[in-house]
Amino acid sequence: VLPLRSLQRWLRSQVMAWRRAGHILAALIHTHGFLFNSLAEEFHQPLSERIPYDSPKALHANGDDARLVRPIAGYVTGYAVNYGHPIRGTIVERTNTDTSASSSKHWFVCGIEVDCLKCVEIVVSAIDGALYIQEVAARYSADRSYMHWSDGDLSAEANRYWADMQPMHVSGYRVAGLIYTIDGFGDATSTTATTTFIASSIVKEINQPVSQVVESSTPSCISCHLLSQGTDARLVRVAGAYLRGSSINEDRPLLATVVQMTEGQTSSASSKHWFVCAFEGDLLKVVEIEVTSKSGSLYIEALKAKWANGFSTWHGDLQGKVNQLWPNMEIAELSSYHVAGLSCTITAKQEHSATTAVSSTTMSSSIMIASLDVNPMTTTTASSEKPAERTDWSRMLVFIFVPVLFTLLGLVAILRRMRFKESVSSSSSSAADPEDGMIVRRNISARNPHYFLNPSKWCVTPEQLLVLLEEVEKRYPNEDPKVYTVVKEIIKPRTQDSDESYALLLNPQGVPVKHFITHAWAEGFKQFARDLLKLNLSGGLWICFLANPQTWHADDLDQLLGANAWMSPFAVALSEADTVIAVRNPNLNMYTRLWCVFELYLAYTRGKRVEVVGPQAPRLAGEAVGYGAACSVTRDTKRLRAAMQHCADDVNAWTQMMMFS
Repeated sequence: VLPLRSLQRWLRSQVMAWRRAGHILAALIHTHGFLFNSLAEEFHQPLSERIPYDSPKALHANGDDARLVRPIAGYVTGYAVNYGHPIRGTIVERTNTDTSASSSKHWFVCGIEVDCLKCVEIVVSAIDGALYIQEVAARYSADRSYMHWSDGDLSAEANRYWADMQPMHVSGYRVAGLIYTIDGFGDATSTTATTTFIASSIVKEINQPVSQVVESSTPSCISCHLLSQGTDARLVRVAGAYLRGSSINEDRPLLATVVQMTEGQTSSASSKHWFVCAFEGDLLKVVEIEVTSKSGSLYIEALKAKWANGFSTWHGDLQGKVNQLWPNMEIAELSSYHVAGLSCTITAKQEHSATTAVSSTTMSSSIMIASLDVNPMTTTTASSEKPAERTDWSRMLVFIFVPVLFTLLGLVAILRRMRFKESVSSSSSSAADPEDGMIVRRNISARNPHYFLNPSKWCVTPEQLLVLLEEVEKRYPNEDPKVYTVVKEIIKPRTQDSDESYALLLNPQGVPVKHFITHAWAEGFKQFARDLLKLNLSGGLWICFLANPQTWHADDLDQLLGANAWMSPFAVALSEADTVIAVRNPNLNMYTRLWCVFELYLAYTRGKRVEVVGPQAPRLAGEAVGYGAACSVTRDTKRLRAAMQHCADDVNAWTQMMMFS
């Protein structure tokens, strides 16, 4: 009964929309028409401009339909991407869920780094007549390798495996340098017009390696197996590239933004021009490239190279700026400016000559109906008995079939939602009993600071560590409790209600890391704190049991850490620390703890200065150290060994050197 009532209310609210859709669809069937929109304007954000994740950001135009915004290209950057440097991203629509509506539409920005696919979900929203954009989620592939991924259907790949990807802190993956279009529709009051409509869909994505350079003398074929379809240069969309050469960044690749040449050149089926632009210091360096169609094949060629100064702090519309300055820019040697690592898409074309016949009284303001002129010798305005009969049949089909279809789809959606709620409630009820000493899993808010605050800021100050030491000394005057005890009896009760770590409970905005502390929990807390405080440290101290939330369920904490240890909060914080401090203890050899081994080996590979304090534990014969060490949690052991499997011999050799040095 409940889904039927909900469906009844929904049907009542949608009946007027159905009638409008019925008229439009009937007209479409009658005239063999199609929907089309015209490009209103294209916007280019600089690489320094990032899409926010904490609040929506207004776009450059107003509108009440999020489906009018089409992100074309962008970059993925952030502290967990390419050591903080941008990588080129491909934007595809999210289709694996019902998220597309006039109020919002979701997209994936996908970047491949080595063998890892990194995706950011962004949403375009229409709120009170204005268009906004915001990051909502970030994930990366953990089980599938993309080392040799060169082309294919990235849209299907991202949509299919999104649910299986590992979640990442939204602040770790940021979308920057977004290029997007906002579509405008024709005037609904016009009665006749002639236009050309191209129905296109991406059939090929091409990502050339950075080592492959676009030649300037003889054009190189973009895609050899599309020769029979390569007759229109306008179907090639150059999405990204690099600039390299003797006059570029000391002959190292420089990430570039590609914009279309619109001044002085008209795109045609045989030729289309683009600008490949990169900023280096105060200079803007640009190479003009041309996509051509010759004898049924598509080619690309570099034509000219130029530069201009005065761009150290410039922000704005890059396409408009380059087109404006291009005639007056300084000419550079094309042999020292090379376009490399080209990324482009080739679309399939279906071209129609269309004559629009629209009426402002029968059409929504957001849709234009264009009728196809199937027979060039016959106009679409001619009337006869057959079209009238066809119109009656089409309206009958629309008013009977379409409502039934929508009814079934709505019922299915409601039932699926009810089943999802039941599965969530059953999984929640199956969590461990708190009387058994286990943490019950509960929903962690998406606004929890651990999801958006950089892990390098999950720190306490030396003064706050001293206050905690004084509290422990008062509570345990005659013993030195282990860290396990302090976490269980002090840290967890204090952070239970906030679902935050002890560090973020004291410092909601975070404290930048200066010293990364590696240690074993089997040590006495008093000895541990005193050894640290003797160093007279200043700045943020990243201490794992104070930095990570201790009240989360193991599954939630496991997702926070991620499947790839090299990208975990530990690795991020250590990479940004000035020094790494290893705190030894007399109870346990820290090289038998796999987290300590991983952190110290990571410090070695990152070139960090390591300072060792505290007494050394006695070495026991036959104890497992290095890669053979273990964690107190089995899944952590598996995670770290998987991360160090490729360098296990180096880890063991380095461990032996450290232990006996």
